[in-house]
Amino acid sequence: MYMKKYDELEKLLQEDTILDKYQKEITSNLIKSLNNQKDMELSKKYIYKNIDLIQNKITSTPNDSLLYTQYFIMKLYLNGRDKTLQEIDSMKAKNPKYSKAYYDYILRDLIEEYPQELLYK
Repeated sequence: MYMKKYDELEKLLQEDTILDKYQKEITSNLIKSLNNQKDMELSKKYIYKNIDLIQNKITSTPNDSLLYTQYFIMKLYLNGRDKTLQEIDSMKAKNPKYSKAYYDYILRDLIEEYPQELLYK
């Protein structure tokens, strides 16, 4: 993804036999989103598809807290770093299910350190 060879990535992804269907679809949608940045409406549709997939996965496996990392990365693409960090803070205030360390050192750090070069131009 750093090399921005999205067509090649998509081809490799389709040929892959290791990733499960969910992970393939999430990755494929992200690649398609990045590959269609000239049409931001189309690009964001792929991100919204991923958010729906992730939310469904969270519903079916509510104890998998790492799904929120994928969720907030998708929100980063849609809303930018500041708004995504605010959403994490809001979730932290409303959802005591997870520890302070989870919110501060996993979710916040992930968004703060997510490489700018992988985001939209």
